[in-house]
Amino acid sequence: MPFQKGKPKTGGRGKGVRNKMSSFKDDLAALGLNAAQMVATVYAQSLKDKDYPTAQKAADTAAKYCYAVPMDTPEINESTAPPAVINLVVQDMSKPLPDDGDD
Repeated sequence: MPFQKGKPKTGGRGKGVRNKMSSFKDDLAALGLNAAQMVATVYAQSLKDKDYPTAQKAADTAAKYCYAVPMDTPEINESTAPPAVINLVVQDMSKPLPDDGDD
């Protein structure tokens, strides 16, 4: 069914409603924290309380901020890689180039 101009909105976020992450970051800023500090606080408190699953989740979340996520790259091996083509041009530089008289 093609979009009809003037049709009322039937789904999605309402006008002026922020996404959850922006709201979360604003709430942390109001407390004087940033996301990394909050994760570190949760991690430390979870270890203190011996709540190891929560501590592990906090560490996993912190790792996303500390380390780059590897890109999905296709595996290349000898059977899938195209053959390498190498063009080699050899020029004897010991002799001066001939003068073509265009100077």
